[in-house]
Amino acid sequence: MTGVLVLVSPQLVHAAREIAVLTGLGTGLIGVTLFAFVTSLPEVITMITAARLGAFDMTVGDLLGSNVFNMLALAITDIFYLQGRLLNDVDENFALAGFIVLFLINLALIGNLARLEQRLWFIEVDVLLIILTFIGGLLLLFEHGVGL
Repeated sequence: MTGVLVLVSPQLVHAAREIAVLTGLGTGLIGVTLFAFVTSLPEVITMITAARLGAFDMTVGDLLGSNVFNMLALAITDIFYLQGRLLNDVDENFALAGFIVLFLINLALIGNLARLEQRLWFIEVDVLLIILTFIGGLLLLFEHGVGL
């Protein structure tokens, strides 16, 4: 899978740039969205397989575990970053994107621990809150001019 990503990454960057130009949304916003989507594909496949097997806790564990591992990778990278602190050199808009991700992870953890079974129409309340927060986060990033 890693080899495939290495081979198709230049095409993905070109496609992302074209999408940004066509939609007028900016390369940063499209980049953040597509990067999140592409890097989550292995977890999505694992989650679909686990859900088909009825292992719903495994789906949540896979999703949250992957995100926590990525945060650990940033912490380790900060140790080896020679120009000071890594997060000092991160653009504030991308720090905002990171905060939104942390907030979404916490919503998922709270929803998993609370085990709310209340539904609105066909969707559980905590899942609806996560979806609305994700969409609101994208709008907030767009309003802050990420990549415009």
